[in-house]
Amino acid sequence: MRYVRLPDEDLEALRRMAADIEESKRRYPTVDWGVDSLESRFLSLCAERCVAVLLGCEHEVAVLPAGDGGVDLVLPRETRFGRTVEVKFRRSRKTDLATASLRFWEELVADIYVLVWPACEQGWEPNQGFTVVGFATKRQFHERILARPPIRMKGEKWEIPWQDLRPIEVLIQEVRDEATHRDRREVGIREDDVGRGSGSALRPAA
Repeated sequence: MRYVRLPDEDLEALRRMAADIEESKRRYPTVDWGVDSLESRFLSLCAERCVAVLLGCEHEVAVLPAGDGGVDLVLPRETRFGRTVEVKFRRSRKTDLATASLRFWEELVADIYVLVWPACEQGWEPNQGFTVVGFATKRQFHERILARPPIRMKGEKWEIPWQDLRPIEVLIQEVRDEATHRDRREVGIREDDVGRGSGSALRPAA
């Protein structure tokens, strides 16, 4: 797990963006689960920003009445887990990663799903920070759907227990490793048989 605290200016900007998105969606019907939709949008944007910070992604929020199409972030490069990311914020700690509904064939669009919690359980405010818990892949979700029935969680949903998620550190390292490999390829550094850099560049000296 990783703790991320966003600067106050980021929180203010994201709150304004959440209000713009909320206004753009007023004409569209939504399901009322007894939570404030504006606050939910704001917290979701905060969670996205936290994950973007950890993974080195651009977090460019656009006001799209039809939504983002199930992809919140795009990693700076392809990884073995994929490249597109959907961030799921849950308001309580020790709650699981879950779909929004049973219609997984429409919802599971991204390659990677990241779970984010509040940084603490009692009396939490967004300026206290967020906990980026871990991640699952689309394939893991499909395996879960085939393994057992959905659960009841403000509507029926498919869930992956938070204890079964891969640590977010694995994805962070994957992105960093890909960046390292890319940089090595760009300067032409070879690797020897045991995976260590040979120390010589393939490019001729100027």
